[in-house]
Amino acid sequence: MATRRKFLAGSVSAVAGVLATSTSARSATEVESSVSETTSLCGEWFFRADPDNAGVQQKWYDGHARGEGWRIVSVPHTSQVEAPLVDYRGVAWYWLSFELSATGTPQSPRDCAVRVEFEAVFHTATVWVNGPIWMGESGENNDDWIAQFVKTLEKNNIGWAFWPYKKMEKSSAVVSILPPADWAKIVEFAKLPRGTGQVEERLKARPDQETIVRAFDQFLENMRLQKCIVNAGYLKALGLKSDVAPVTAGGSAK
Repeated sequence: MATRRKFLAGSVSAVAGVLATSTSARSATEVESSVSETTSLCGEWFFRADPDNAGVQQKWYDGHARGEGWRIVSVPHTSQVEAPLVDYRGVAWYWLSFELSATGTPQSPRDCAVRVEFEAVFHTATVWVNGPIWMGESGENNDDWIAQFVKTLEKNNIGWAFWPYKKMEKSSAVVSILPPADWAKIVEFAKLPRGTGQVEERLKARPDQETIVRAFDQFLENMRLQKCIVNAGYLKALGLKSDVAPVTAGGSAK
């Protein structure tokens, strides 16, 4: 896919640390320009698995830190389809050095608005461009861990994004969705083995249509922000406050 890795005008080196398993960037810069240039970053990148999660401490994102253990892959790239990494669950790094210059106006890349776009990065990724800039898609942990992580990120001037902001029954999100009645029946049915050989058994275990419609209608209602449970501890860990009326389990917002 041509847009898997691309940049819009600029001059940088990029490293992506990807976990297979805000923010300091709270200011927006407005730049007027009649020229838009797109450069694909698809092609040869250096790749390395990081089972000990040592890359950040050893500063693998630094332009001069690449040593043994790296190999060249062609991006777009999916490491888990390679035989040695089929069962690998951990951090992997992609590293690329490149230079871009604006050919239109303004002449200097420093006068351009620069945007990097990563498509299909799996679950969680931290991106370095000439140094750390942004940590994307995290949040699967308790409030104390989140609070310390946010402090560490902001201390190092790294922007962040914690997601998703809604989860069913879990407090590791901004708000929690209350499960509808009979939702457990829907979940159990979804867990049944699939395939042509299991069709009859699945049909026997399938909840009746009235139950399915009622459960999903209630799910759509319960996921409205005003009907969700606000997780104050999670918000506090992020340094945020809620302007949504709190809802207790089994209750509803007015």
